[in-house]
Amino acid sequence: FFGSWADAVIMRAVEVTMSVPPLLLSLTLVTALGVGTGQIAVAIGATSVAAFTRVMRAEVLRVRAAPYVEAAIL
Repeated sequence: FFGSWADAVIMRAVEVTMSVPPLLLSLTLVTALGVGTGQIAVAIGATSVAAFTRVMRAEVLRVRAAPYVEAAIL
């Protein structure tokens, strides 16, 4: 994994999302999307996806450096 421009852009977006308090971001999204069950679900999902993105990236980087992955590449 050498990283790419997509990785850099996604991680910067995640960092910006995590810098805003989740409740404030959820309220802003619900206000922009309108009130409803679906809109609330989208707002909650959008605010919580950042943490999962960081964990997933960390695991990918960890597994990518594992010896069995390096052996499979050869």
